[in-house]
Amino acid sequence: MVEDMASVSFGKKQNTRWLEGTVVAYIRSDYLGKKRLSMNQVIGSVKKVLQIDFKPAEVLSVLEDVEDNPDILPTIPPHVKQRKIEKIKEQLETLLSP
Repeated sequence: MVEDMASVSFGKKQNTRWLEGTVVAYIRSDYLGKKRLSMNQVIGSVKKVLQIDFKPAEVLSVLEDVEDNPDILPTIPPHVKQRKIEKIKEQLETLLSP
């Protein structure tokens, strides 16, 4: 995840969980064919945590944790998670480019 969670402030833990939950909800709803959470909402969440206290590398760390952790969304095939995370990373790159 971001860092050793024992040494991270409460606010940062909450923002990490919020971002992770947003990404998980986006992947799950898109995989199930329900459009409950859009890419714009995910990018809005990313922008918010970047404004508050996150670095781009920390956001990427959260995305990679969602992608690589088999306990997160265990019923969704890994290639689907990877494809959705790649879309988010592409949007993040355009967001961060000057």
